[in-house]
Amino acid sequence: MDQKNPPSDAQDATGTTAPRDGDEALIARLEQLITAGGSADPVLLSELLASLRGLQRESESLRLRYDSLFNAVPDPVSIISPEGRILDLNRAGEKAYRLPREELVGRLVHAINPDLPRDHMGPVMDALSRDETYVVEVNNMRGDGTRFPVEVHSASFFDGPHRNVIAVARDLTRRREAELNYHALLVAIDKGVLFQGDDGHILSGNAAAFRIQG
Repeated sequence: MDQKNPPSDAQDATGTTAPRDGDEALIARLEQLITAGGSADPVLLSELLASLRGLQRESESLRLRYDSLFNAVPDPVSIISPEGRILDLNRAGEKAYRLPREELVGRLVHAINPDLPRDHMGPVMDALSRDETYVVEVNNMRGDGTRFPVEVHSASFFDGPHRNVIAVARDLTRRREAELNYHALLVAIDKGVLFQGDDGHILSGNAAAFRIQG
């Protein structure tokens, strides 16, 4: 979704469809009849009923499209209010946090990240107001209390005139495990391994390399 431009009046971010010009004209005619105390116009009522049914079908189609896209993302995705309350959560989030969506929606984001400071939404909203994304590495919490490292990318998500936050959490567990395994390998190997910059300056190395260097 374009972070700079909110959705048009015809559709908001959650798939709700606003009345179109023809529908507004029908509603205006109905309001006039009610205000004037006139009798029901069968043709008007029939047209209005058909229009409402069309809007209902369109709204349902948009809702299904939103749900399909939202749940197709393999990473946990949360929609969060500017105050830090979870408004929605995809299926990957339910699986990652091991909690049903219904148990998290409406709660502060501390439910999945209790280590966040109380004013954590301030820097996030400041970045989004500059049309930037906000990236941070934190430890999220599962329903059983265990923690796992994540890299969270936050961006603007417009719901009509309201700017909310869409946060995608990438699980870093495998990356951290790979880093630890790589470090253990460097420590255990009996051959010297050095890492140098383009200018030949030594950036780092394992213990064997520094022993050889003296």
